[in-house]
Amino acid sequence: MPLPVLLPIPLTPTAFDELLVRMWPKGYEESLTHLLNARIELCKAVEAVLKKRSEQLEKLKESRQKKEKVKVE
Repeated sequence: MPLPVLLPIPLTPTAFDELLVRMWPKGYEESLTHLLNARIELCKAVEAVLKKRSEQLEKLKESRQKKEKVKVE
C-alpha cells in the first residue's frame, strides 16, 4: 500500500478526488466506490441545509418588507 504524500500546495476538490482515485490501492475499488458515494451524499446534505436556510431567510426578508408606515391624521 503506497504511503500518502504530503503536498505543500493546496489541492482543489477536483484535484484531490483525482489524486485519491489514482493512489487508491488496487483490489479495494469497492471501498473507493462507497467512499465516493458517501462524499456525494455529504455534499447533497450540505446543499439541502443551505437551501432550507436560504428559504428561511427569504421568508424573514419578506415579512420585514410587508410592514408599512401608516400616516395618522
